[in-house]
Amino acid sequence: MYLFLINVKIIVGDNMKRLKKNKNFFLIIFIIVIILIVITTVSFTLSYGYFKVDKTSTNQLFKSGKFEIQYSMGNTVTLDKTYPMSDRAGNATTANTITINNTGDYYACYGLTLTDSSSSQTLKKSQMKYSINKAVKEYENETSSTTLVLGGAAAGETIKLDYRTWIKETEDDTTATNKKYSGTLKVESVSCNNTLGNEIFEDNSSIKTTAPTLTSPSSSTSQNGLYKVTTNNGTTYVYRGNVSNNYVSFASKTWRIIRVNEDGTIRMILSTSANSGSYASNTSINKMRYNESNIKNTLDSWYSSNLKSKESSIANSTFCDEFKVTDSSSDNYKTSATVNSSYTSTMNCKNPISAKIGLITYDEANFAGLHYSNTCSNCYLKFNTPTMSIAGYDGSAGKVWSISSTGKLEAKDASTSGTIYPVISLNANVKVTGSGTSSDPYKIN
Repeated sequence: MYLFLINVKIIVGDNMKRLKKNKNFFLIIFIIVIILIVITTVSFTLSYGYFKVDKTSTNQLFKSGKFEIQYSMGNTVTLDKTYPMSDRAGNATTANTITINNTGDYYACYGLTLTDSSSSQTLKKSQMKYSINKAVKEYENETSSTTLVLGGAAAGETIKLDYRTWIKETEDDTTATNKKYSGTLKVESVSCNNTLGNEIFEDNSSIKTTAPTLTSPSSSTSQNGLYKVTTNNGTTYVYRGNVSNNYVSFASKTWRIIRVNEDGTIRMILSTSANSGSYASNTSINKMRYNESNIKNTLDSWYSSNLKSKESSIANSTFCDEFKVTDSSSDNYKTSATVNSSYTSTMNCKNPISAKIGLITYDEANFAGLHYSNTCSNCYLKFNTPTMSIAGYDGSAGKVWSISSTGKLEAKDASTSGTIYPVISLNANVKVTGSGTSSDPYKIN
């Protein structure tokens, strides 16, 4: 139903007669008409019982509970006259950017679903893939309505989800090409009671909004806490320094929360080593990329043995596999990486990869309080582990940024064997008990 909610006070009787005598009468009428045209052209809202759509634009605005939602390409999904393609090609297609703005005064949870428009689809969801912010996923079932992502947003926060969908590369051209799928995207408010995302914000009422000092270790108590950080993909919340309320018990293991990702999922690192091994044995920069490294195989194997049964709680997330910062003595790859003494950390990434498990990055460790110039004795992040960030090549060996047990960022030989601390992201809606301390961690139910 299209509703045009216009509240116009019309002056009648003697007031109208007097108004007609005014030489500005026609100008006033003209302005009112223009305003009404603008209102009826651009106003569109969905809020429980009523629905309005802008027929002239695909950048639609909807409301659900405390959320305002915009779809840059409309909320209709259509795959028609297309063909199978690789994940890389699928992620290179134009995204439908879904912007979710929490206009309320408290943390709120959302769910993004895709509902079939017809029961007689010629292209099945099992033949398709999709990505959210370039994290590649498979549709979980062939039911008419499929949940794509569950997340949360703090009060006043805006979440941006880049949605893409395509036909799987493994599908046969003759059975998939020119087949059609159509569906509708919808964002709705969902319950946040006892969810990990909600508890994090309940237990951190004093979130720091001033940027932390990234040019030295976090040695001051004023630098401890949960920081709000703006990135190209939205807002992330990072635990920094000597924090004691970021403990999680999951899969019979203890983890420490690194940050709340831009999409509302929660990234965390194992607090004890999972395995040991080298990052890479080859000094070629291509072989030092995470997807080509030895350490990826080690982590994937560990994941299958230890976390596969808990996979429904783990988000398929993006990790940054970009050569951004190099040690001053290791810049022999002749790339565009910045020497560490001139580098300023950001959470932005030009080469995100999609995975269930990975490693912490140089930027994340720096925001957590670590630095290459000195140790951070009181930082929570003192795990002897390599990061996912390449440090360069010094003429004889490839280097990777690593965290020392004393809390310092160091460029180490990639071929050196050492302990490994995995990183995963949990869905924001996982149910928990506890307060996040070492004695009472957030325990995933």
